[in-house]
Amino acid sequence: MSDEHGSSSTRAGATPAQARAKAPKLGTVVRGAWASLMLALGVLVLGAPLGWWADLCATFAWPLLLAPIPTACWWVIRRRWFLVLASCCAAGLIGSVLLLPRAARESGAEADPATLRLLIWNAHPTRTDEGAIASAIAAGGYDVMVFSECPRGLARAWMKSGAPKGPSGAALHAVLRRPVEDEAGWRVILCRWPLIDLPSIGARAGEASGEDGAAGGWVAARVERPAAEGGPFVVIAFQAQSPRTARRWREGNELVREVVEAAREAMSDGLDVIVAGDLNGAPGGARDRALASGGGLLRCKPRWLADGTWPAAFPSWSRVAIDDAWIPSAWRVREWRTLGGGGSDHRIVQVTLAAPVSGE
Repeated sequence: MSDEHGSSSTRAGATPAQARAKAPKLGTVVRGAWASLMLALGVLVLGAPLGWWADLCATFAWPLLLAPIPTACWWVIRRRWFLVLASCCAAGLIGSVLLLPRAARESGAEADPATLRLLIWNAHPTRTDEGAIASAIAAGGYDVMVFSECPRGLARAWMKSGAPKGPSGAALHAVLRRPVEDEAGWRVILCRWPLIDLPSIGARAGEASGEDGAAGGWVAARVERPAAEGGPFVVIAFQAQSPRTARRWREGNELVREVVEAAREAMSDGLDVIVAGDLNGAPGGARDRALASGGGLLRCKPRWLADGTWPAAFPSWSRVAIDDAWIPSAWRVREWRTLGGGGSDHRIVQVTLAAPVSGE
């Protein structure tokens, strides 16, 4: 019986020890899964415009780089060359979106008459201290202030009683829009130069409810800057929907396309355009690429500056730069930095631009 049983086992195949030797080891499976995950993340980040999940990965491209780069170094030490190659490929794919064109930088004196000081602020309508807003307006010395969200009480007061006063004591000029979404603040542009509201710019401007702008909220104004300081230009203030769901991601993308169309319409009239506000999208994401490819507008945030605007309470290197300005290639960035947001969950963006003067 035993001889017959033994011979049948031999005919059946390998011994248990041989079977274990042929089975894939747990470490091999884990390493293969890690390499696949890294490469999948790289492909998703690169393909941000193709889908909601891909764009969410692109939003966190900078933190995601912290995964493949250190692990590539570790695999070099372990002499796992395939994993080194996979990690380097993933890092290259993720990092490629951070290499997309940005606005050029230059140094110069702030007293230059062609210098433009710009503030961009998502002043959350229920969290932001209205006193902080008043202080920034009264003492900031900004040429243009864009509020992608502004508390309703302040906005209604400005609409009823006139725009607030700037540092010189003179009243600023304002263009305002009520929000389409009930929970959102107003879109506001404040400026030391006269403003001309442009409610008809863009294919869908004003379609939602008369003067409210396009669905999701944006407003455009012509800035009547004197020719000696560079001449007139157009500012578009906006807030794209947060991509917390696929539907809102698509709606926000549509709003960005409308903003691009409005910018192109203004450019066709020979005017420079500054787009500023809350993109709810990071550098290199689908919306950022749409502004660059469709409108020829370049993001102001320096590429290698480890700072962002949201969430305001996080360390600078971990914040996502979703609030910014986008400018024509002829303009230059002299300064880009963030400031405390007065209680808002977004930090303030302060940008100093070198504007081309008329005739250049």
